[in-house]
Amino acid sequence: MQTDPNWTNFLWDDKARSVGLVDFGATRQYDRQFIDGWLQLLRAAIASDEEACVHWSKQLGYLTGEENEVRSTRQIFTAREVLTRVLDRSCSSRTSAQ
Repeated sequence: MQTDPNWTNFLWDDKARSVGLVDFGATRQYDRQFIDGWLQLLRAAIASDEEACVHWSKQLGYLTGEENEVRSTRQIFTAREVLTRVLDRSCSSRTSAQ
């Protein structure tokens, strides 16, 4: 998993419809339990399920439960914003290729 949130470390390949990583110095391996939880957070963000986003963010250690509402809301907004951009690009690439 790429652990550096710098967007210049990710490359979108329209032809292959895949994301490539550039900075491998910021990668690390995670166990299956973490990845499963991360995928649950991703699904919750896609579904705009704020309660599940907070739950999985706490389970994964992104939130501790001690954050104020602004911090929790920002975590959820960021996850949704990232997904929206990736999915919009993916859908628009698919549409223009047809």
